[in-house]
Amino acid sequence: MTKRITDSQILGELGETAVKKLVLEMRFIYEHRGRLEAGTDGIIELREPKTCTPLGKLLAVQVKATESGDYIRESDAGFEYLLKPDDLKYWRGYNIPQ
Repeated sequence: MTKRITDSQILGELGETAVKKLVLEMRFIYEHRGRLEAGTDGIIELREPKTCTPLGKLLAVQVKATESGDYIRESDAGFEYLLKPDDLKYWRGYNIPQ
């Protein structure tokens, strides 16, 4: 059997790389969760920009990427994403903000 890396897998990695770049440009800390995760791709730790002090405030994030580049009702100010009820239930039970 031939090994395969799908375009979807590549797209997911590109999406997470873009998020990591944006988070670092905002001078926050991004930590990738690794291969074993159930809906949380990374953790962002906030820091005070003037003193560079980490604040101990964490945000859990799930990264979604789309090949077309557009989400429902996307604008420069934001977008809408229709999520699955099971995902919402999982995230609402999370013990850090998302």
